[in-house]
Amino acid sequence: MKDQKFLIKISDLLNETGKSDEIAFENKFIDQIPNLMEEGIAGTLTIQSVGSDSLLGTLHDVTCRIEDPCDSCGKNFIREVTVPEYTARFVAKGSLTKEEEEAAEEAILYINEKDDTIDISDMVYQAIMLDDPFVKRCAACEKRLAAVEDDDDLGSFASGGNISFS
Repeated sequence: MKDQKFLIKISDLLNETGKSDEIAFENKFIDQIPNLMEEGIAGTLTIQSVGSDSLLGTLHDVTCRIEDPCDSCGKNFIREVTVPEYTARFVAKGSLTKEEEEAAEEAILYINEKDDTIDISDMVYQAIMLDDPFVKRCAACEKRLAAVEDDDDLGSFASGGNISFS
């Protein structure tokens, strides 16, 4: 069975401003990434208490491998994903105004106040998806494209028109 639990108990952090904790995880899976390889997602989360209703979470070195189809040739290939750092803020619902949420530099996620836990699955998913390239190409297509780009160097050319700029 694939481990999809990303819940972290944070009541001790909420009780002591400035306190921090670091949690390593591996072999985690997210339903929204169905083509994740069997080793799952690994990384480290550092959580720091900012106050009684706010935490700052930073993911470090999140890694996984995803099987994707190549956008050029259509063949499936394994894409290595590495996210060096991603930060999100966890807050109690209603603790921030709409303006504060919109002005925040990091993603805003919510603390489950019933059991003082945070679910970092959305945070991990966002970090991985933000690393998603616009065009996914296998190594063979990347190599072929690089060779074509080298051949396309047109150099410079002079205008033969009768327009002059002064």
